Amino acid sequence: MRKAWEPLAKIDLHAEKKILGQLAESQAAELTYQQTARLDELFDLCETLGLASISAWPNVDEYDEWFRPWLDLAVTLGGFDRALLSAEASLTLERIDALPADAPRYPLTDEGRERTLNQWDQVLDQEAAVRLLVRTLYRGRDAAWTAACALQYTPKVDLAIQLLDEAMPDLRSSTPHQEIAAKTLIVLSHGSRLESWITDSDPVLQALAVEFMDIDDLMSSPARIRDMLKDADGRVVEAVVGRIRQSNISELQDELRRIANEPEPAWSCTNCGHVNPQGTEFCQECRRGGPRPSAAAKAILEGRPMPGKVLFSLGRTDADEDDSS
Repeated sequence: MRKAWEPLAKIDLHAEKKILGQLAESQAAELTYQQTARLDELFDLCETLGLASISAWPNVDEYDEWFRPWLDLAVTLGGFDRALLSAEASLTLERIDALPADAPRYPLTDEGRERTLNQWDQVLDQEAAVRLLVRTLYRGRDAAWTAACALQYTPKVDLAIQLLDEAMPDLRSSTPHQEIAAKTLIVLSHGSRLESWITDSDPVLQALAVEFMDIDDLMSSPARIRDMLKDADGRVVEAVVGRIRQSNISELQDELRRIANEPEPAWSCTNCGHVNPQGTEFCQECRRGGPRPSAAAKAILEGRPMPGKVLFSLGRTDADEDDSS
């Protein structure tokens, strides 16, 4: 079980006060009683940054180099009131300092409302902002997701696409980060990458192409569909099966019957990248639920709704037994 705690060991335990201190540097507004009670501006910012998840926080020695400019950019893109943030951050610091040493951690993410990071007209150096956001795609998963959401609105589209294309080979080492970057590319390029990804050997890109391509374009080549239904990765097979349901192409019924009568295929986990053998329902490394194209094919043939996703298993795995020693 040691692996589950490894990310915690890297987190900057002083980042909370650093965030509040940075926000408090601006000229502070006078707070109303309601604002002192609710701290809406501060909580909204924390929710927008995804700070309820440890994967949105900086690691040790990352604050000044990455998180400080990232926080400042998010405040600008989200249209947050810096004077309000300053006053609410200062008040929160006072409240934290007044707590006894054994008090529970002061929550910053209780009731916030996520805001869209799209106010690019307020960003003075848009090129530098795009470069910062692409660098943030290499950070924790929630930080990367928030940065990707902001990138989708950039007016510097050509630069963003160029930097994302350059980053994609490196991001393949982490399936979740690769998928975040790829989805951002789909949005910024208006789907122009999908035609090449549909024949890519990378199952992440191929499955995304299947998921996002226009249904008529995707199904224009039944031979190509048949090849993908025999793909070595169950994620690709499941994506194709799901789109077949939308197309109702009768000539693919024999392929659905074949898939329905076979064990679930091998698959690479989108959470940790582990390659799981045929017939494995949950990832052997992280317990996340895998693709179930056989179950999906059976549902289509029997006219039933598609099976729901099983997100994870709470059962112990052989890998956990090895780690517990």
